[in-house]
Amino acid sequence: MYDIGFRSLYIGLESANERIQRHMKKDNTQDVMLANLQDAHDAGIWNHTFNFFGFPTETRKEAMETAQFLVDHADIIHSEGTGVFSYEHNAPISKDPKSYGVSEVVQKPGNVLELYYDYEVTDGLSQEEAADLVDEFGQMKKSAGVYSYGGWIPREHLLLLLSRYSREVLLRKLEVLDRGVHEGVSWAENVNWFTLNASGHQPRHFVVNTQAGKVLETNRDAVVVLEFLPKDIPTETVVQHFPVLEQVMAN
Repeated sequence: MYDIGFRSLYIGLESANERIQRHMKKDNTQDVMLANLQDAHDAGIWNHTFNFFGFPTETRKEAMETAQFLVDHADIIHSEGTGVFSYEHNAPISKDPKSYGVSEVVQKPGNVLELYYDYEVTDGLSQEEAADLVDEFGQMKKSAGVYSYGGWIPREHLLLLLSRYSREVLLRKLEVLDRGVHEGVSWAENVNWFTLNASGHQPRHFVVNTQAGKVLETNRDAVVVLEFLPKDIPTETVVQHFPVLEQVMAN
């Protein structure tokens, strides 16, 4: 697969706990997860897993099993996206919520386009507790020194980067970027950006430093970059990698 151009694999891992896997009707096992991840890794493919905490009835211990699985196998999982379970309109769980451990679904009749709903569970983690675990997992990653900033790269951009750099070189570059995060002032403390759409005219893109009172008219690429940059990167690091932003970033 690698030889014909296959560079990245996005995997709906969801949970590493086997009871939760059965409960959500996926029936996956850790042995299968690890075998597939290892095979893709050995082939040179970038593995990205999607995971969540808080599937109805999931306990804290079960959620932490997923967190520890991701930390323990960061050598074959190259980036991850972990959040809180979303109760989605028309998903299997919405057809029979009680069988999944949902005691109440909060309807939103005022929004006919609503795709996601709040809910309460019979037991296990609440949505708020699951969100707290996402934060705790973030601290676990930092302590273990894993999953630098591969997780924030959009998949289309990741493919472009992997066409330019090998997987190992890209990982090293992300690690260098990550090492600069803990020092300096966060760029996002004072910087905002927006696009001005005027009828009959091309969109105009602006970056604003509210503290320094500076405005930079730029292009869409610069605005997109800011949308995906981690908010805790120091200003100096942003300027180093994107010199066009220097005139607005500096106080």
